[in-house]
Amino acid sequence: MTLEQIMQSLPSRFLPERFEADDPLTVHLFFDGKEGPRYSVSIDFESCVVKQGIHGIPSCEVRTSSQTYIDIETGKINANMAFLMGKIKLSDVSIMLAFVKCFRRD
Repeated sequence: MTLEQIMQSLPSRFLPERFEADDPLTVHLFFDGKEGPRYSVSIDFESCVVKQGIHGIPSCEVRTSSQTYIDIETGKINANMAFLMGKIKLSDVSIMLAFVKCFRRD
C-alpha cells in the first residue's frame, strides 16, 4: 500500500460518531523532510476531507517519514512506540489522540 492510497482511504475510514472535539480539526502531515509530500486532513462532526498540500490553520502538525506512516497504518509498527522512539513528531499529542480515534483500521 502506498502513502497516496492510505491518505485517500481516510474519508472512507472516518467514523464521525467518534468525533468528540468541540471544533473541527485540521492536521497537517509533513513526510520525508522539506521535499516530501504534504497533506492536510480536516475532520468535523460529519466529514473528512484530505487535500494534497498545506491548507488552513493546523490543530496539529505531524512530521514523519512516509515509510514510518505506512508501517503504522499497515500494523507493522505501533504508533506509540514510533512516537517514543522519535520517529514521529507531533505539535499537539492530545489533538492527535482525538484525531486518530476517528478512523477505523482496514
